[in-house]
Amino acid sequence: SHGIIWRSFISEIINEYKPRLIGLSTTFMLGCKAVKRAVAIINRMAPYSKKLLGGPTARRYPQLHGLCDFVVFGAGERAIVEILEALTGKRDIHLISNIAFRDKIGRLCYGPGGHQAARVGRLGIPYKFNKNQRIPIPDWTLYHRDPSAFYPIEFSRGCNNNCFFCAYDRGKVFREL
Repeated sequence: SHGIIWRSFISEIINEYKPRLIGLSTTFMLGCKAVKRAVAIINRMAPYSKKLLGGPTARRYPQLHGLCDFVVFGAGERAIVEILEALTGKRDIHLISNIAFRDKIGRLCYGPGGHQAARVGRLGIPYKFNKNQRIPIPDWTLYHRDPSAFYPIEFSRGCNNNCFFCAYDRGKVFREL
């Protein structure tokens, strides 16, 4: 029943706004099958939209790097803005750092630092968030709601631990069921 509610909610948003780009975080989607299923559903709902993946599962599995039009490795705020600029012709997609993307003929490409940020071929080494990375301040005037109704606060970003029981990727080797 949760799946039906989720699909209905997403379908309403897609039908109302007809987005040019749809982003999907894989932070709580821990396996390739779940990500592929979610992307297939979104592709059916919005075949005209570009798709973007981010989060630890998208980074962890190289087979997901080409599943969507774009995959962002690490913090996505700056990359998403730059991808949107590329979609409007204001930026060269090949110059955007820490992403993977499909070129015009469908080949999987990596932007500068993409292989390193995706940690391709680097298993078993804990992934640490770059604490010196600047994150742009959002323009809340673009959010069409009464600004007095919310106040976003981010208390932490990622995790510095590598607990053996945690599913959040810190370089552990996972096997898909």
